[in-house]
Amino acid sequence: MTRYRIGEIETNSDSVDFQVHVARAYREKVRPLCLCREPGIPMYIAHFEQGFLVKRMPDSGEEHAADCESYETPADLSGRGEVDGQAIQHEEGGLVNLKLAFSLRRNGMSEKPKEALEHSSATATGTRLTLRGFLHYLWEESRLNHWTPGMMGKRSWFVVRKYLLLATESKETKRSPLADVLYIPEHLGKQRQEETIHRRTMKLSPIMGPGNFGKKLMVLVGEVETIAEARFGFALKIKHLPDLPFMMSPDLHKQFDKLFQPVIRLWEHVDDGHLMAIATFTMDANGVPEVQEIAVMLTTAEWLPVENTHDNNLVRMLVKQERGFRKNLRYNLTYDKPIASATLTDLAGPALPMYLDLDTLVGKWASSDAIRELITNSKLVSWVWEPKLGILPPLPPKYTKRVDAPAR
Repeated sequence: MTRYRIGEIETNSDSVDFQVHVARAYREKVRPLCLCREPGIPMYIAHFEQGFLVKRMPDSGEEHAADCESYETPADLSGRGEVDGQAIQHEEGGLVNLKLAFSLRRNGMSEKPKEALEHSSATATGTRLTLRGFLHYLWEESRLNHWTPGMMGKRSWFVVRKYLLLATESKETKRSPLADVLYIPEHLGKQRQEETIHRRTMKLSPIMGPGNFGKKLMVLVGEVETIAEARFGFALKIKHLPDLPFMMSPDLHKQFDKLFQPVIRLWEHVDDGHLMAIATFTMDANGVPEVQEIAVMLTTAEWLPVENTHDNNLVRMLVKQERGFRKNLRYNLTYDKPIASATLTDLAGPALPMYLDLDTLVGKWASSDAIRELITNSKLVSWVWEPKLGILPPLPPKYTKRVDAPAR
């Protein structure tokens, strides 16, 4: 629950008349103040189809209290710093324009599917979001990388999908609303199955038809069920889409298997983990979707992204100890670039960046020197875990004055 001052009124995000106050402030161009710190931190109001949303001002995340929902880890401690202001451009009125490193249109029917994400990520700069960078952006904008104990047991695909869709509001790419190019499947239950399939057809219709077959693309975000050999090539099966497999060419599958084998193997060792896929795809003349580019991201059972077994152990420890934290995301950065793996936020004082110094324990990771340099340049006191030493540093005590945020 976040407290705001709107004009002369003090209210909170859970108040029954909160939307009424925000709507009036929007019409009268009154800027709300977040009261996590006095005298208040200016916010702005975004208007979308379902109502109004109070959001932090660009580049103001560090100004908020560590346990405030609007707090943001300093950009240079995650991959966000490389892309903010370049691939992610904030414009007047709260509109965000995204520049993408992948195409949403094939210019020729003979054009071969492009390679999976990491090949381009290795050479990508912060000027455009790679597929993985785009997925990380959606995850962070949805606050799905946030965790408080009150969220335990409350996240489901329904909740994840809801907040991913909300994250597309007031965002566009190549002058098109982000919501128009993004496909996030809803649960295909036995009840109202026909209605769900009808909505799916409506959603996919812009890339169907004689002028669009194999040319216009959309972006899929969904949880992987299986990737298996099919009669012709391979089939990507997505949970909640049991009747609509996405085809993959043998060449694309070979590239995928080479690049993402470590993630797939980690998936087998993370209990109840979710393997999230993001992929561009076309529809052929028979209504069959075909993947053009793909990347995957592994999350824990709580939908918190993890990169290796040690990262997973850190997240599991924080969840088990009922701590509040942010899971930092890599965006376009390669694995040999240092970031703070997480940021502890349930503290009375400043937030605490948490680093994994893995040295040679994994194939690709930032060097100890690179991590120390990042820590030295940071304004915040840091926590570092070196798993090879077998000692987990103690955590600072939890500050419990504030109420847990709503589940998402």
